[in-house]
Amino acid sequence: LDRFGEIPAPAMNLLRIVRLKVACAGLDAQLVSLKNGVLQVCLSPRANINADAVPDLLRQYGGKLKLKFSGKAPLFELILKKATGEGNLKQAEELIQTMRATLLQSSSGSGK
Repeated sequence: LDRFGEIPAPAMNLLRIVRLKVACAGLDAQLVSLKNGVLQVCLSPRANINADAVPDLLRQYGGKLKLKFSGKAPLFELILKKATGEGNLKQAEELIQTMRATLLQSSSGSGK
């Protein structure tokens, strides 16, 4: 709430999208797209992620998250639950948050 009242939903969604982009930059994501109910997150081939944690990330999504490669770049695809724009944005936020928590762990601290 600001001095002019409630923040309009489109403005709030814009702020959420900006936060999502910042979170994606922390993953070194080259591309984030949503098309035909599939969310794609393509990381840079030089992204500094813990590769040993990828199977854990995939298991957390029970087969709905797939790993492919676009050239040498890892491409994660999540089949979204049926949702509208708000629901899709929430699912994208959750995926990026989970990817950051899982893949950005130090490989030396993972016990492997």
